[in-house]
Parts: sequence; structure tokens; C-alpha cells
Amino acid sequence: MDLLVRAESISPPADKWHLISICSPDPDSVPESLIREDTIPILEEKGCEKHLSLCFSDVTADQYPRFKKRYPEIILFSEEQAKEAFKFLSMTHESNEEVVFVVHCDAGISRSGAVAQFAADFFRINFKDGLIRPNATVYNTLSKVSGLRERRESDLHAAFYKEAEKGEIIITGNKDEEIC
Repeated sequence: MDLLVRAESISPPADKWHLISICSPDPDSVPESLIREDTIPILEEKGCEKHLSLCFSDVTADQYPRFKKRYPEIILFSEEQAKEAFKFLSMTHESNEEVVFVVHCDAGISRSGAVAQFAADFFRINFKDGLIRPNATVYNTLSKVSGLRERRESDLHAAFYKEAEKGEIIITGNKDEEIC
């Protein structure tokens, strides 16, 4: 389907929304980024205020060396792309605007699913969708550059020790020695 037709067929999810469009570097891939010079006016007319286009393959870090030999055009999601995506997501969060984010990729399962799951986890939004299978490299790279991984560990430690202080958890060094 032509991108102009695709852009025109979008049903706006809200009065104002932001778009992260993930395209594939694979020349045989049908969908490319929805964000192009000729589609931006259509997206803006439909309420899209801000947009980001990223291009990377649906491959994990473990798969990358094996696939790179066979498909030299593949691109692994990078820390630079993660920083760009995180900056895009956090810019709205910091402004306290009520905005809907739309994230799309070829199938809407792995790459966009990872970005959506990360955004929900980082901003502490309840989001569970049984249809997505987040790409681990995308999710983990976003978590690393954003500090989400450290915050989660800190939250887990704080919750654990809070329960321990109440006396509901007993931590021992060995079976004979009680620590708290």
C-alpha cells in the first residue's frame, strides 16, 4: 500500500498524539517509515504533533552475528537510537502533557512492542498485551540508557527491605545465623 494512502487512512487515536515509526533496513520489507516529507502534513492534519523515525532490524544481539553474515543490510538497535527514543518519550513526560503515543513497525509485535512495553514500564503505566513479543535487545537497551534497570533493582531492594523491617522477611547468612 502506498505510504500516502496509509497515512491518509490513519484514524487519529486522540486530538493530539505522537508517533514513533520504526522501519526496516531490509529492501524487501514492505512498510517503510510513515514519516516522510510528503506524509508529515497528512499526519499533522490528523493531530500528530511530534514524530520520530527509527530504522533497525528485528534482530536480537544474540542473533545479530549469525544473521549479519547472511543479511549484510541488517541493523542492530543501538544505544544511540535508544537515547533518541528515550529523549522523545521523556520530552512529553516532563511537560506533563496528556498525549497518546503511537508506535508502529512492520508487524507491531516485536520492535514496536518493545518500545511500547518500555514506555509503559518506565512511566509506570499498566500495559499488558498478550499479542506483543518485545524484542529483548530493544527493551534492554532502552532500559539501560534510561536507568530503568537500576530503578527497578532499587525499587525491588527497597520493597524487600521494607518488608524485612516489618519483620515479615528474615534474612540469614546461614541456617544458624540470623541477620535481621
